Amino acid sequence: MQSQNRSPVDSEWWRLPRVIVETGLSRATIYRLMGAGTFPLNHSPRSARAKVWFEDEVRAWKRGEFDLPALVAAGGGGGVGDLL
Repeated sequence: MQSQNRSPVDSEWWRLPRVIVETGLSRATIYRLMGAGTFPLNHSPRSARAKVWFEDEVRAWKRGEFDLPALVAAGGGGGVGDLL
């Protein structure tokens, strides 16, 4: 389960190639799982057009601890800009 006080500073930001390597999933599978609510959502830093994932969320997903509905209910799951 995610902490309610998480911050982008507390977690490394991963771009899609790193997420693919770390999970062993294809790009299409990652986006399909995101759409189904079973994979961490990507975030858009205010100063960049690129999308990033928080390392702690991807690692929690790999451990089977990722819970998107609980994260959203706790006020997380927003963009990086929401947390800065």
